[in-house]
Amino acid sequence: MLPAPPSHSQAVQSLMGYRVDLHEGSCYHLHLGARGVLRFRRTPQGDFEMLESPLAADLLGDPRVRRFLEEEHSIPAFLAAGLLSGS
Repeated sequence: MLPAPPSHSQAVQSLMGYRVDLHEGSCYHLHLGARGVLRFRRTPQGDFEMLESPLAADLLGDPRVRRFLEEEHSIPAFLAAGLLSGS
């Protein structure tokens, strides 16, 4: 017998390395292990905006990382650059 398929959340964590939790009010929490949690809110237009947190402030403190969010408007690139930079 095959094992049960992973839940959507488990699959995302296995593929991306983050646990993603949906909270009320269209808020998403990305758990990056010991690094902390990034919180995002889905806007009425369907975009995501990052909410304040200690980890967000740390990552945004590095201009090389911040540019992916502010200039490129790419959350995936921002996350990758932030995690690889060790900020």
